[in-house]
Amino acid sequence: MQAINIRFKNLAVSKIDNGHKSLDLTFNYLVNGNPYSLTKRYVLTDGSINFVKGVMNEIKKGVREKFSKHSDDIIEGIVTIIFGERELGETEEKLVNGIQRIKSKLNDFKRTSYSGDYLNKFNELNSMIIDIK
Repeated sequence: MQAINIRFKNLAVSKIDNGHKSLDLTFNYLVNGNPYSLTKRYVLTDGSINFVKGVMNEIKKGVREKFSKHSDDIIEGIVTIIFGERELGETEEKLVNGIQRIKSKLNDFKRTSYSGDYLNKFNELNSMIIDIK
């Protein structure tokens, strides 16, 4: 039996696609201290809670497949995945809040009417990294 600890480090905007109203978000996380990342496309009209749950389930599934051992012993093949959080749902809440902050910055960017601010806000949004700790 193995216990795998997953901790999210940050959430970063990889690409903005204003035409399709979507963002490519990169989730950087640690699995037992080793860094991994997952990039997913987030459509702005979708709910952020369901998106985060889907990302977390995808990470769990990938980690479980990577660390599971195929043997005759049933107990040895069990993989327990633990998200490093103090309270149940804390990681989910932090990721949802991070996505909401990105959406807020995107709305500010859309309201920009001055061309000098446009490039500054676009670059700020495109290189945005939100720490999840």
